[in-house]
Amino acid sequence: MVFPFTGSSATTNGTGASTNAQVNLPSGIQANDLLLIIHRTAVAGAHTYSGSGWTELKDGSPDASDDNMSLAWKKADGTEGAFWNITQGSGKFATIALRITGSADPTIQPPEASTDATGDSTTPDPLALTGSGGSKDYLWLWMGGWEGEQTSPPAGAPTNYSGSLGANSGTGGLPTTNVRVAYAQRSLTAASEDPPSWTISVTDSWTAWTVIIHPVPPPPITKTHTIDILLKATQTKTHTTDIFLQSPSVSKTHTADILLLQTQSKTYTSDLLLQAT
Repeated sequence: MVFPFTGSSATTNGTGASTNAQVNLPSGIQANDLLLIIHRTAVAGAHTYSGSGWTELKDGSPDASDDNMSLAWKKADGTEGAFWNITQGSGKFATIALRITGSADPTIQPPEASTDATGDSTTPDPLALTGSGGSKDYLWLWMGGWEGEQTSPPAGAPTNYSGSLGANSGTGGLPTTNVRVAYAQRSLTAASEDPPSWTISVTDSWTAWTVIIHPVPPPPITKTHTIDILLKATQTKTHTTDIFLQSPSVSKTHTADILLLQTQSKTYTSDLLLQAT
């Protein structure tokens, strides 16, 4: 198999409160690419992705803040354009959008996300996740968001992860009116993974997930077997036996043709000549 990979990405720093977040989409979107969005709003209220084709893996306010977070995917048709709209509660927001290639068809095998991990600390730490398909060449994603005005993205990256990326709503107003999201990735052949924590600069309420992207499955193997079977024909054999018997007590000569019953596809014919002396 070949690992899925992030072909391009885009971030949106929603520094102004809005009920309609216009978020940037990655460049180079082609039909059948996998699009994945993580979105956090600084207020409560479910997220609604406009148009059709989006499937939400997550949508809610799991941590101690009143912020709402969602995680959604879409199988691209190539006509998405440069932006997408997400309806939300009126607040500032932050968004990361990924374009992933080389993945399994998400309508058959969608991305998977771990159970919500939440906390109020400087160490967001997603929970372990086991892929439904056993060990594969997965693309593992560390994805999370938090309230506040921390450095964005956080310094460094989780151990063994790379490609870190962040988005934020700025630092205007109170810290409680601002949000951050971040992601990093790892290509790893394994059945399960428990990503390490990622240190943020200031303590606040956070939510984090482990997400896996399935690779394209290998093509089925077709084998053709030719079996030659040789059948042996049943042979019919005819045996002719001449038997000459002499008897001193018989004064007449008798000739008799005796046909013996066929047994096991064999026929025996015997000529019996009796002659008196």
